[in-house]
Amino acid sequence: MMRIGSCLASAFLAVFATAGVAQAHTPDGEKFVTAFRQACVPGRLSYSAARKHIASVGWKEVEQGVDDNLSKLLQKSDKAVLEEAEKDWTYERTAFGGFIDGNPHFVVVTRVHAPEIITLVGCSLYDFGATAPVDPQIVTDFLGVDPAETVDEKGMTGNTWGPSPKLPRTLDTYLFYITKGSPMRDASGFAGVLLKFETSEPDGAE
Repeated sequence: MMRIGSCLASAFLAVFATAGVAQAHTPDGEKFVTAFRQACVPGRLSYSAARKHIASVGWKEVEQGVDDNLSKLLQKSDKAVLEEAEKDWTYERTAFGGFIDGNPHFVVVTRVHAPEIITLVGCSLYDFGATAPVDPQIVTDFLGVDPAETVDEKGMTGNTWGPSPKLPRTLDTYLFYITKGSPMRDASGFAGVLLKFETSEPDGAE
C-alpha cells in the first residue's frame, strides 16, 4: 500500500510554477539544519504525527509533478523500496515543499511497516539547488555525537552519525552532498544536499 499526499495549496503551486527549476546557490547550513530539526524531530515517532507536524510548521503537501528533481527522486526511491518489500509489508510516503531563503526545498516522510520485524518512519530534507555541502559540524552539534563514517569520492561527500542520545528510537542520521556531474547522482536519484534519519515507530503509535 502506498498513499501519496496530493493536497497542494493553490498559492504555493503558483509560486512554484513561476519559480521554475531550483536555482544554483550555496546553502546556509545553519538554516538548513534548523529547518530539518523543526520539521522532522517533533513528530518522528509516527508517520501520522510527522505529517501533521510538518504541515503545522508551514510545509505544504505536493505532488510529484511540481518539481522534476523531486519526481525523479520519488520514482527511484519508491521503486527501490517496493522491490525490497515482502508481500505483507506496507509503504506510505508524503512529500512536502517549502522555501528557505527563497529557494525551494522538499521534506519527504515515509513509513515502512514490516510485520514482526520493525516499523520505520523516515524524514528527509532535500535542497536540489545546492552547489556546496553543508558543514557537518552543524549536525554534530545538533546530535551531540561525532560522525561514525565519512565519505568523499566521485563528486559525493557525506557523513553518517550513529544514534543520538537526544533522539530516543532514532537510528542513524545521514548528510550528503552530490554534485550534478557525479556518477553517484544516478545511483542516489538526486543532486544537491540531503539530511535524513529514520526512527523505529513504537507499537501502537498513530
